[in-house]
Amino acid sequence: MMAQEQGKTKITDLQHLITLTSSDNMSMHHLKVSRGLYDHHYILLGHKWEDEACEIIHYTVNTDLNVIGKGIAKKEMLSREQLKADIEKELYIINNDAYPRNSEAIATAWSRWRGREGETRYYVSASNCENLVTYILTGVSQSEQWNLAGFFKRALGDSIDVLICEWLETLLKGCASILVSPLLRRHSKKFATEINEKLKARNWASRAAVRFINIFRQSPMTRVPKFLKNFVEGFRKQHGIKTEEIYHIDRFMYEISVQFLILGVKTVGYSFLFSIILEFISFLSIIKFREDKKRGLITNPVYKRELVKRMIAMMCASGGTVLGCLLGFLFTTSLWNGPSVLGFLGNILFRLLGSVTAGAVVDWVRIG
Repeated sequence: MMAQEQGKTKITDLQHLITLTSSDNMSMHHLKVSRGLYDHHYILLGHKWEDEACEIIHYTVNTDLNVIGKGIAKKEMLSREQLKADIEKELYIINNDAYPRNSEAIATAWSRWRGREGETRYYVSASNCENLVTYILTGVSQSEQWNLAGFFKRALGDSIDVLICEWLETLLKGCASILVSPLLRRHSKKFATEINEKLKARNWASRAAVRFINIFRQSPMTRVPKFLKNFVEGFRKQHGIKTEEIYHIDRFMYEISVQFLILGVKTVGYSFLFSIILEFISFLSIIKFREDKKRGLITNPVYKRELVKRMIAMMCASGGTVLGCLLGFLFTTSLWNGPSVLGFLGNILFRLLGSVTAGAVVDWVRIG
């Protein structure tokens, strides 16, 4: 018996599906199946039934490239067992008056599909399986499940876009901090020499450092943290500072402070420079989204949301790289491992937070 709901028909068994969709002429049917946290959408080609198996169009894992997250729009034959498994998970035929019914409309829909066949631009928030299906059938990209998703599902979707759908780009951008480290390592001794010369000249930097040390020594904190002691000892050995200078606390501490100042500025400068250079990859993705909007593959609100997300994430990631490299410099004695690891993690973490936060703010503004 046919189970009816508004706008969709629940499939009870395989024969029921064959009866409703099988056709001698070209036909395209919108099907939806539950996958737990989300619904998967695909187009069943009613004229492609063969021995209780049927060909479908959908976004699926790109098995040809074997790359995680790079979904591909393709035709695929679903076996009898796969169709039965979908029916057990609640399979629906979506009914919409805007879907093609006559041969001319179906030919137009098929032309849209041919224009996107083999596409590998899957994004949970902008170009998911439902977006693909509705665009092919109507010419307008829509995703009801994304539009109705709450804050946590949207945050999860934005996170998947950054960490999985764009994992290679995210990885490359995060490598900005790794490029910083060789330069710091190569120039650290040169900086130390310059600092010693500036100490002898007692220029503005050293005087500023002395004032800083005096303020530090007058603060209520009387116990130096263990990690700072370890850092100072490692820093002393690395830059060839004589052991006897430790007995001259003022001189030693203000020398360390000046080295903090100069190497810290260099760390920030290099990390910011390289992160900005690598962030041009983000501009390329923005250009691609703009082209998608012109072609009608995404709607204007979706394009604006992605634009804001990526611009904010780009700025946050640059700041995260700078902060991570600086923390790596301050809390580790290695100019290679510290800035590299913390700068890399800072880039990815701040990119993720920036993307999710920006998406949530845009959604909140629209709802408000």
